[in-house]
Amino acid sequence: MQAAVLLDFAEAAELHALFEQRYHAITGHRVQDRHGEDWQTFFVFPSLPLFAKAAPVHPTTKT
Repeated sequence: MQAAVLLDFAEAAELHALFEQRYHAITGHRVQDRHGEDWQTFFVFPSLPLFAKAAPVHPTTKT
């Protein structure tokens, strides 16, 4: 994706739209539904959240 933008073959917005279409086709839901409407803020171009999973959280202190 990054190379396509750097070589002027595509715009980042076009590639994001294509990714959103493919994500929906693969997972059956919108990327916004899984990662929020501002998903592009967290997953900065060219990062893609297709297989992103939340990191496990383990308490480090006892109460």
